[in-house]
Amino acid sequence: MLDPRGDTHLYLQITAILRARIVNELRPGAPAPSEAEIQREFGVARTTARRAIGALRAEGLVYTVQGRGTFRGPSTYPRHDAPKMHSYQRIARDLSDRIAAGELIPTRPIPGENALVQQYEVARETVRRAMALLRAQGWIYTVARRGSYVSPKESWPVGQGGLPESAPELGESEQACATMNGVIEIGPLRSQDRAAWEVLARGYKAFYNTDVPDQGYEDAWRRLMDGTEVHGVGARLDGQLVGIAHYLFHVTCWMPDSCYLQDLFVGEAARGQGAARALIERVAEKARERGAARLYWTTKEDNTTARLLYDKVARFNGFIRYDYAL
Repeated sequence: MLDPRGDTHLYLQITAILRARIVNELRPGAPAPSEAEIQREFGVARTTARRAIGALRAEGLVYTVQGRGTFRGPSTYPRHDAPKMHSYQRIARDLSDRIAAGELIPTRPIPGENALVQQYEVARETVRRAMALLRAQGWIYTVARRGSYVSPKESWPVGQGGLPESAPELGESEQACATMNGVIEIGPLRSQDRAAWEVLARGYKAFYNTDVPDQGYEDAWRRLMDGTEVHGVGARLDGQLVGIAHYLFHVTCWMPDSCYLQDLFVGEAARGQGAARALIERVAEKARERGAARLYWTTKEDNTTARLLYDKVARFNGFIRYDYAL
């Protein structure tokens, strides 16, 4: 128990507690408590935690490897560190620890991109991937042209204890790629996307001169959220939904299931940044997981802009579609 009114600095009190634990509980090379873990346990500022680790380092009890963590000494002993993480995962974990420890406050901004690039000495793309991972986990949200902010506590991951030691890469439900103007995240449509989805869906239908009543959009959204007959994925640029793709699977007489990419649309302001290609690749991934024999889609013959992309990622087989009025 710390004595904030005593004649011994807090960091020295923490140093004494940690010294006993390290000597009695940690074998050489084992991970020692991180700054964020010390903050959470003792309720102190990051500077105090850092000074405690510095004191232990000066005694030779621990040593620090940049980007990997702090370990029980001596430094010549083989480390038993946690599973390796990519740089962007380590940055995301560090920031989530700071959020969980109360250093970064809900609805207040997190450090900016330039500051993080300098702090961690990494490329801008690495920082953007870290931000995409934190958004996917629910730790932060982004306001266009303003920056990223700590999410309210109810949006944090269950447990509110930071990212796990081996933080998962974006992949199972979220994927990200960096562009010149931000990070595009590809993932499933969420219930909170309803309003933004309808704006894009209406843009798609307007492009093809198709009138859909209001109830039609409601019905389509319900089917997408149900996810049994049709499926949807979204593209987010710095947290904002900018593109959508709808697809379904069906049987054929001559081969296993086929995957039909029924709708693909990216808002005008976000075009030319890779969102459409990323959406197609995401649907292709789902088709492979399903074991589908092919992925295909249709477009208007004069849709020249989209066909520039389609000719790069797929093959035109020369088929022409006819619609019979029922």
